[in-house]
Amino acid sequence: MHVVKICSNASAQGCFHQNWLKLNGDESIGDGIPGFILNDGTLVRIYWNVAHGGIIYDVNGFKKPNTVGKDIFRLMIRVNILEYGEGTDCSTTGWGCLKNLLLGEDYY
Repeated sequence: MHVVKICSNASAQGCFHQNWLKLNGDESIGDGIPGFILNDGTLVRIYWNVAHGGIIYDVNGFKKPNTVGKDIFRLMIRVNILEYGEGTDCSTTGWGCLKNLLLGEDYY
């Protein structure tokens, strides 16, 4: 895969959704995190802070449903790579649903 567009903090518009949905239907608002778009349309955002880094990605790009836990997922990077929200019930926000999806388990 190749990167077709790179966005810094200042120019993050157009690299990820301005708004997207949590699994329960609540809306999340974009926050200007830098990222890039791959040639298959995948949207990727990379962030970091004192505690951890992370990757948020939308597997089908700007195509719907644009919902966490369905096509938007997040990984946290500390010492190991962990799914964001791992070990929690993902049915409300959608964060933490990647494991269920990969195992073919029903979660929404």
